[in-house]
Parts: sequence; structure tokens; C-alpha cells
Amino acid sequence: MEPVHYPAVATAAEELSPMATGSVDGQICAADGAVAAEGDDEPQASEKSIGQVDPKTPGWTRRVRIGAAAPGRAPCPGRTSALEKAIRGFGDKPGSIVIVPALGTSFDALGEAYDFYNLCSWEKGFGIRYGKSRLNVERTKCMQEIVCGCAGKPGVENTRSCRCECPTLIRLLRTKDNGWYIVEHRE
Repeated sequence: MEPVHYPAVATAAEELSPMATGSVDGQICAADGAVAAEGDDEPQASEKSIGQVDPKTPGWTRRVRIGAAAPGRAPCPGRTSALEKAIRGFGDKPGSIVIVPALGTSFDALGEAYDFYNLCSWEKGFGIRYGKSRLNVERTKCMQEIVCGCAGKPGVENTRSCRCECPTLIRLLRTKDNGWYIVEHRE
């Protein structure tokens, strides 16, 4: 359902009753009628200002735009994923934990690394979230930490926050071919 637009009717000041000209509503109507009568062909001042914004105008701050995200590494059919390597490696050395993040483990995308560490954390019994990240000079993400859900300090000292300064994390760095690899792992 589209909104209904009612046309504005311009009323001249002389058409209003003497009572209406003394009231605030009457003065507003009179001012609107006078403006409409003066220059209908010229755009309003606000329409002029929409056309171009002067960056030197006080009150306007220019927002810093972050560059476009770099594409992920192109998938290669011959390359096995980190999850597949971990599952295949579990058969060689069975233990209680299937997925173990090792230094140098490589991922095609950041989401793949997050899913890998999420499965690892699920086996150990904790949740994860994205932590700190860094941008390079081209304004693309070059470092990302994936931390325990309890990492960090609570905002207020006596609170029921789950933040308990848990040190568990993996730190990922970007490779030259836009992949990601684990450079640090803390438990």
C-alpha cells in the first residue's frame, strides 16, 4: 500500500480571516503562501545543498571509507582443507580430540578458519567469537584473532558478565595469495 500524498494548497494572506492572521497557524500559512507565490520555478535552498556537499562546511566530517575486502584464496581442487586433514590425521593417531589447531595450518577463507576453530572449541567445551583485527596500508584485513567467548575484561567490576580474561585464542595472518594461516595458538 502506497502512502497517500495530498497536494499543498497555497493560501494568500488576504484570503485568511483577520483572526487567522493573528494566530501562529495563520502566520505560517501566510508565510507558506508568500514563499509559494514568490518563486515557484527556483529550487529551495535545501534542494540546492543536496546537489553538492562542501567538505569545508563546519559540522560535516568526512567519513573514512575502509577499502574493499580482499577476495579469498581461489579454491584449488587438489588442495585438501584443514578440516579434512585433521579428520584424516585422527585415524593415524587416535585420541580424544579430533581437531587440533596446529601452527601453520592454512585456510582458504577466514570463515573456513572460524568454522574449523569452532569445531575444535565445541570438542573442548567453550564458545568462540572474533577478537581483534588489524588492517594493512591498503585498508584490508591482514590479521584476525578468534578468541574464547570469555576472553576480555568485564566493563564493570562486580557484574555477571562471562568475561573472565580467558587466554584461549588463535591468531591468523593473511598469506600473499589471500589465504589465512595460524601463527599463534594459546590454550
